[in-house]
Amino acid sequence: MGNERILPGVNVLLVFLALLSVAMNVDAKKKKEAAGTLKLFDDGLFFSVEKNGETVGESLAAAKLALAEDDLVVPQSDMPNAAADSVFIERRRGVEIRVGTEAPREYRVLGTEVGEALEEAGISVSALDKVSPALGATIYPETRIIVNRVLEKTIETEEPIPAPVKYISDPDLPLGREEVEKPGKEGRKLLTFFVRTENGKEIMRRKTAEKVLEEAETRVIKRGTKVLVVATETGMASWYRTDPMTTAHKTLPFGTRLRVTNLSNGKSTIVKVADRGPYLPGRVVDLSTDAFSEIAPLGAGVISVKVEQLGQ
Repeated sequence: MGNERILPGVNVLLVFLALLSVAMNVDAKKKKEAAGTLKLFDDGLFFSVEKNGETVGESLAAAKLALAEDDLVVPQSDMPNAAADSVFIERRRGVEIRVGTEAPREYRVLGTEVGEALEEAGISVSALDKVSPALGATIYPETRIIVNRVLEKTIETEEPIPAPVKYISDPDLPLGREEVEKPGKEGRKLLTFFVRTENGKEIMRRKTAEKVLEEAETRVIKRGTKVLVVATETGMASWYRTDPMTTAHKTLPFGTRLRVTNLSNGKSTIVKVADRGPYLPGRVVDLSTDAFSEIAPLGAGVISVKVEQLGQ
């Protein structure tokens, strides 16, 4: 019995059984390694899920964890469970962003703050731009971000300088007539403004400098002081409310200039005929209240006057 020989067929069977045992041990080891839990960090929340299947993705699916296509998962879903211990998920948020006068657009971003969302969307903002909510504000579902573009600039513009007017009396020119002795000339000035615009609309303008480019020349006008009396009459004057420095007269053409003098105090005023009347006996003119007030108090009611028709 000490020299037994193992038959060839039995030898092959033993080798097969040994290899099968090794394979089963390896498979059992893999299953053991795959078993366990995954630590999950989901957008700031921490919890664990059981490992199921061969990959991280299968474990997440078995845990019925809903993921959007653009959510960020680390490690990737196809990593074997055996190689994974923790999974980090960053979920994208839907935000509406309106820039200036453009129509609002929808974006999905990973950032949790307004500034991060704008950066992800490729929208730069300057220190002057107005952003609402503020750059550091937290993003919530359906957050609406508004960016108002603010610009500041300096502009220059030319403006005319009106010619000053000087009146001089001319005793050889009939009263009421004017003649230009010197036409004068407008000047020019350069104005500098600081301007602020919001979304292209000007919201503030402040003048910062002014420079005269060309001085204005004075316009000189002669005013006649020579009185030419065409006709004179006397009678009573009353007053009524009408256009300033006008009078009513029964017959003289509209526009005729009259000098009316209060015979009791010598005060006079010059008016134009603009109405008809008065028709009461003895009355020659009916003055506007301001003209009457120049020669007598309104309380006087009716006064004696001299009426002189002035030539042109």
